[in-house]
Amino acid sequence: MLNIGFIFEQLDLYLASKDIGVCWYGMGKTQEPEYENLKFVIMIAFGKGRPSEFRKDYTKCSRKETQEIWTGSPGLEVIADVVKYAPSACNTQPWRIVCEKNKLKVYRATKIKSIMPKSKASFYNSIDMGIFLYFLELALSHNKIPFQRILCKENQSSDLIPVAIYNLL
Repeated sequence: MLNIGFIFEQLDLYLASKDIGVCWYGMGKTQEPEYENLKFVIMIAFGKGRPSEFRKDYTKCSRKETQEIWTGSPGLEVIADVVKYAPSACNTQPWRIVCEKNKLKVYRATKIKSIMPKSKASFYNSIDMGIFLYFLELALSHNKIPFQRILCKENQSSDLIPVAIYNLL
């Protein structure tokens, strides 16, 4: 699911650069849940728009306060204040980042209030984390901060599930 979020967010942003609007349609259903041994995961709707129809100021989006999702060493506020705008299912924003000296530890929070059915939250929030990691890597690259990413094996027994560690070089 992490890979799907990471890859499809690249497609989402590319299409937006071509004035094509994209909407992740998570609760969409298909007639067939599987095709040639590939399970249905998520649906994306898209359509051509006019530039005037796109959001002009992304900061008007409803998002958690930066300090609620990002803790630790100062100095990366420019990154923290941008990546929080990554899209997420039902606006759950499950990412939590602990910033240590030259290291970002990225977690997926499991205790989140949402209108999403609890049985679906882990599935969609795993996709969200892929989306977030792409935003994080874009922001780091844009700010010329080299990094090495290490993906963690998810452990479902915690309120904060380790997802990735970014060593800042």
